[in-house]
Amino acid sequence: MILFRNLLLILCLIALLPACTSTKKPLNQANIPVESLNIKNRKALAQDYYKKRDFASALTQWKILRAIDPNNSEYKNRIRVMNVLIKRRAKIHVANGQDAMQRKDFAAAELLLLKALALDPWHPKALSMLKKIESNRVETKQQAKTRRLKKKQLAKLNKNQHAHEKHPDNSQEQLYLEMGMNLYRKGDWSGSIREIEKYLSNNEHDQRARNTVAKSHFKLSQVFESRGHLEPAIQHLEDGMKNSERITEQQQEKLLALKETISENFYVNGVKSYRNNIEQAIVYWERAIVYNPNHFKAKNRLSKATQIQKNLKKIKK
Repeated sequence: MILFRNLLLILCLIALLPACTSTKKPLNQANIPVESLNIKNRKALAQDYYKKRDFASALTQWKILRAIDPNNSEYKNRIRVMNVLIKRRAKIHVANGQDAMQRKDFAAAELLLLKALALDPWHPKALSMLKKIESNRVETKQQAKTRRLKKKQLAKLNKNQHAHEKHPDNSQEQLYLEMGMNLYRKGDWSGSIREIEKYLSNNEHDQRARNTVAKSHFKLSQVFESRGHLEPAIQHLEDGMKNSERITEQQQEKLLALKETISENFYVNGVKSYRNNIEQAIVYWERAIVYNPNHFKAKNRLSKATQIQKNLKKIKK
C-alpha cells in the first residue's frame, strides 16, 4: 500500500513538471500574447495605443488590419484619422522647435524636430530646420576656431613687435599668410581663402600662396558637389584652376562633367515648368545654355518658348 502511494505521488509530480518549467509567453502593451494577436486582439491593441496617444503604433496596427481586410471601411477611416492626428502633432512639434530656434535654444529645437520626424519622417520643414541647426553648429565651431587662432596670432604679433619692425617679412601681410596656412591645415578652407587673399593683394606672384588657395577651392568644390550644390561646386573648381600652378586633365574633365550635369538639370526643370510657367521655363533653359552652349534641346526649346512669349504679349496688347 505504501509503495502504491509513493508511485502515485511520483506520477503527479512528473505531470506538474512542464507547467513549472514553461517560460512566460511574451506580452505587448495590451498584455496580449504575441502569437494570439488575431483581428479582435489587434483592434484592442490599436485602441489601447490610441488611448495612450501613441498614434504611430496605433496606425501600424490599423494598417495591418487593413492589409488583412482591404475592404473594411472602419480600418480605412481609422488610418485616415491616425494620419491627421500624427500630422497635427508633428506640426505642433515643428512650431515649438521654431520657437526654440528663435530663442537660440538649438538643443531643445533639435529634440522637438526629431520628435516631429519620428511621427512624420519626411516632414519637409522639420528636415530643413534640422539642416539649418547642423549648419549653424558647424559654422559656430569654425568661427570659434578662427577667433582662437586670430587671438593667438595677434598675441604673438604683439609679443614680437620689435622683431617685426626689424624684419619686413614678419609684417601684417605675413600674418595673413600664416593664418591662412593654419586654417587650411585645420580644414577651414573658406577662412584660408579669405586670409591668404588678403596677403595676395600685395603679393600676387607668390605661387605657393596661390596653390594653397587653389587647394582650398578644390576642397570646397568637392564638399558642395557631395551635397548636390553644383553651381558653387563649379565656381570653386574654376577659381581653383585659376589659382593653381598646374591644371590637370582630370580637373578639366570634372569641370566639363559638372557643367553638363547642371545644364541637363536646368533643361529638365524647364521642361517641368513649361506648362504652368513659361517665363520660369525660359530662365531654366537660359541657365542650361550658360553651362553648356552646345545643349541643342535647350536651345530649341528656348527659341520656341521665346517666340510664344512674344506672340502672347502681342495678343495682350
